[in-house]
Amino acid sequence: MFKWSFVLVAIGMSPMAWADEPLLSPRKPPERAKIRKALADARHFLIRQLDDKTGRSVLEYDLDSSRHGIETALVLRALSLTGERYDQSPTLRRGYVWLIGRPRESPELVALRIAALADVSSIDELLYQCLAADVAWLIKAGSEEGNYSTDSLAGQSQLSYHNPISDLVTDALDVVARQDVLVPREFWERNARAWVRSQLTAGGWKALEGWSGYQANFTMTAAGICGLQTSLKHFDDQTDADLRRRAKESLDLATRWLDEQFALPMRGSARDDCYASHRFPGPSIDSFDSCELQNRWLVNLGRLKTSGALARLGHGDDPWTELSAQLVANQNDDGSWGGGTWSGGIFRIQLTASGVVYLASVTLE
Repeated sequence: MFKWSFVLVAIGMSPMAWADEPLLSPRKPPERAKIRKALADARHFLIRQLDDKTGRSVLEYDLDSSRHGIETALVLRALSLTGERYDQSPTLRRGYVWLIGRPRESPELVALRIAALADVSSIDELLYQCLAADVAWLIKAGSEEGNYSTDSLAGQSQLSYHNPISDLVTDALDVVARQDVLVPREFWERNARAWVRSQLTAGGWKALEGWSGYQANFTMTAAGICGLQTSLKHFDDQTDADLRRRAKESLDLATRWLDEQFALPMRGSARDDCYASHRFPGPSIDSFDSCELQNRWLVNLGRLKTSGALARLGHGDDPWTELSAQLVANQNDDGSWGGGTWSGGIFRIQLTASGVVYLASVTLE
């Protein structure tokens, strides 16, 4: 399977392409009953994506891939958020038994497994032991400067950054901290320094250092904002005042950048395929078909809302209502989301899992 699907993203049109495009009229928030039905339908789809015998995702990365296990983790977390109960579901129990059997080698898998375990209902001793060990391992897996990579950097100095992995780590440890699992302040201070250091001059973030084919984008900028917001929340009186100041300044710069770049696209516009460009608009469910960077935007857009980092974007746009309405209106008959060339397989599972995380966090909070 793919090593990192971000490489599939095409560079889009010039940012001036949307300059004269008319703004969307706002949608009405979807009815709560329709949201619950959408989540129930998604649950039925996702259950069918788990193998009856092993519990793993029917589409999973190969055993020799560092990403082996992440699809199962995504599906299991989403199922838990739809209301599927671990103590009552043989399907969920099989899936989690398979998932906790994966070795701790990849920060990406461990971070996604932590999120899946933290959101499970009625967690038992076996799952809790895995969760606690995962948290300890993941904290140590960062470099001395707080950066993360596809491999463990424990005890190493690694100034280059891999923000997609750091994004997953920050999200996972924030989720588990809300479940009263201790994450030390020192981690959050190191995390804040890493996000401040990798921020671009204009205020946004890109995925990888030195990757000239990619620029600041909404998904990673939302990740940086949430990373800083979360870190600041966990600072205390022992935190260095200069670090607190720099984190706040970085956060202010990033929120201004995101607000200035954001625009809702025309629904069904031929320009939807430009979603992955460095100033892509969003959200438009029509364009969530070609890579997981777009799918992660769903999760991070929800995190922006629930973290309190942003209440509006662009010209007073409300992308949360817009995307919630689009998800409810554009769900497939089988309960999934997506339908383009790429989303026919692994991306369709990812998009559906991400859609569940988004709807559960934003509309049912």
